[in-house]
Amino acid sequence: MTKSLNGIGIAFIEVVEGSFQGNHERGRPEPVIEAIQKSFSRAYIGNGAYSAEEARERIAAGKTDLVTFGRPFITNPDLPERFRLGASLNEWDDSTFYGGDERGYIDYPSLSEQPA
Repeated sequence: MTKSLNGIGIAFIEVVEGSFQGNHERGRPEPVIEAIQKSFSRAYIGNGAYSAEEARERIAAGKTDLVTFGRPFITNPDLPERFRLGASLNEWDDSTFYGGDERGYIDYPSLSEQPA
């Protein structure tokens, strides 16, 4: 299927690599990732329980072109700054994701809003 996407102008493919809950005891599905990259000639974007360090390592090693962050971005309004500084991340509350009310989308503190 990914091979057929090359001819229709798709700019990238984003793959959730295994569990989005961080359960990567067996590692990322490297054979699947490699097969997709071999058959798809454009950008490969990885997603799924990446740390900042793992994202940097995989990009540097050519194992992914980009990495996206879902839950960490929702819960850390300053995620790029936290990654740059090596700062800890806010813990998320699954019960506030993807529905319900406004809780969980605008109330996670930035680094400057956290108590010292």
